[in-house]
Amino acid sequence: VAVTLGLARALLESGYRPRHSIAFISHTAEEYGIVDSRYEWCYGAWYQIVAEHREWASRAPFYLNVEGSGLRDPLVVDPPPELRAWSQRICRRAESDGLLQHGWKLDRPNTWTEVWPFLAAGVPGINVSTFTDDYDRTLYHTQYDTSDRVDFDYLATLTRVFARFVLEADADPDGILDYGARARELTRVAPELDGSIRRLGSLEGRSAFTALGRGLYGLDAGERAAYPHEQPRADLERLERGLAAVRAGKHGDAVHALERVGLNQLTRDLSEEAFRLEHVRRGPRARRLCWAAQGVPAPGPNLWPELASLRGEPGARKPGQWLERSLENHVAGTRRDLGRRLARMRAALEGRVRRLPEARL
Repeated sequence: VAVTLGLARALLESGYRPRHSIAFISHTAEEYGIVDSRYEWCYGAWYQIVAEHREWASRAPFYLNVEGSGLRDPLVVDPPPELRAWSQRICRRAESDGLLQHGWKLDRPNTWTEVWPFLAAGVPGINVSTFTDDYDRTLYHTQYDTSDRVDFDYLATLTRVFARFVLEADADPDGILDYGARARELTRVAPELDGSIRRLGSLEGRSAFTALGRGLYGLDAGERAAYPHEQPRADLERLERGLAAVRAGKHGDAVHALERVGLNQLTRDLSEEAFRLEHVRRGPRARRLCWAAQGVPAPGPNLWPELASLRGEPGARKPGQWLERSLENHVAGTRRDLGRRLARMRAALEGRVRRLPEARL
């Protein structure tokens, strides 16, 4: 909030006249903003982009999300591939100007910050912070996360760096985007889309990002940011490995493979009914899906009965032909799901814009 207010005041007092309107926002309901939802955090940012200002999704040229900053640690910037080279250039210049005394690094966008609902809505954006893994594990959201840990001189210096992101994005929102970087990443992680990927090399301008954002952002089973096809592709491989192990009579190997399908590692700790409820709560048909609706969650198939059988748990059905048939059905269903997700990605690469999901509460 201090950075946001400082940026607004500095731009006003400088007399700067932006090319585009600049909105300064303090999102509410960031944490635990809605009851009975697995995806309760980032509620405020999600509701703003899908309900209050849907027009931003196709018109806003850039979104800067400022997370916790001012800790005496490196600046962390989380850009999508299209903004990675630009973010790197700004950080290198800021470092040479003495503004990044603790260094900097680039990471990837994640689902734990408000930039994700904006990216998945089709708005180019980055997240900035000075969070570290140690801070997240030990201090974040505890009574020890106090203001005396903030270096306010460093925070003021970082605000100057953040201003550079805003000013450059305002000056040339089309020129900061590098679609070739997205093409190179997709060539590595989704070679099945090769024909459509080649089109990215010729894309220019902000408008192309709308289709890409709405079609290429997904979630894995652990709610981490991923391409839509990545979890089902991994699940398909593990299901096939598990099925082969069942056919070979190697039940331990089958359990090892199948527990790694989607959410099924939780089957060791939850009853059948508890796992079913959790599986539904995290899945694409959840009643309060919130921002996850933008990325199509991938909890994988429910393998509780199959795993209980293979582990020999009390009351579980004995392994038999039913087990093979059930796993064959899961393989077929996961293959269909993977095909649908690749089709969604292909459509995005070809410029087709998906409708932004409505806010369902």
